[in-house]
Amino acid sequence: MRTSVLPSLLNVVEYNLAHGNKGGLIYELGKTFHPRGVLPIKDTAITKERDLVLPDERVHLSIAKFYSQINDKAEGYYLVKGIVEKLFEMLGIEEYEVKRTDENYPYLHPGQSALIYLPDYDYAIGYIGTVHPSLKENFEINDFVFLADLDLALLLDAKRKTFSYQALPKFPAITRDLAFVMDESILVASLKKEITDLAGEFLEKIEIFDVYQGIGITEGKKSIAFSLSFRSPDRTLSDQDVNPRIEKIISAMSKKDIELRK
Repeated sequence: MRTSVLPSLLNVVEYNLAHGNKGGLIYELGKTFHPRGVLPIKDTAITKERDLVLPDERVHLSIAKFYSQINDKAEGYYLVKGIVEKLFEMLGIEEYEVKRTDENYPYLHPGQSALIYLPDYDYAIGYIGTVHPSLKENFEINDFVFLADLDLALLLDAKRKTFSYQALPKFPAITRDLAFVMDESILVASLKKEITDLAGEFLEKIEIFDVYQGIGITEGKKSIAFSLSFRSPDRTLSDQDVNPRIEKIISAMSKKDIELRK
């Protein structure tokens, strides 16, 4: 009985690369089996008597994105991360945290992996990262494979927002794009949250639309571009409403050695 869905995904990746497919995105919903007491459970009070004897069954959603070659490995990582974030959005899960981990996981590259946390639990519900180099010896794959894995039951049991409908906005939005150059070790999710807090009450939406490392960017650095939309429900905003917030963001980033990209 398998303890992870990922080996079957990697077999599919291996098959596709061997048959000349340059890239693809695959997923699997499947069960894993574990000894009782090894993995945390949400509520032991509802555990049935038979469950104390049988293996702990978990349903996982596992994702793999692969390329035959790629210019920027960050592209693959952020694509898979974006899929996970879109899933959370569709499920109505607003609060989550992606934390980089230096722990060793058998399928993930050390230093290029992160754990996913929800406020409902004090342990990770999944992970995301780059495939571990050692797997190239077991599967005929390359370095350009990116993985994500989520415990589906924990995900579906998590607190969700209540969806509501509202009238279309009467007043136009003001959009500002900001690109920052920072150390590549900085976790973008935490930076996005900080910018959101600094942007103030008129911020309607913030999105990451570009991640770049290469010509023009110092080695060990990365450029992250954010698009910020500001809107008021009762009036048209002016530059005087938005510009002070933008300046506040730039100033706060500068104090962290995160500079505005020219």
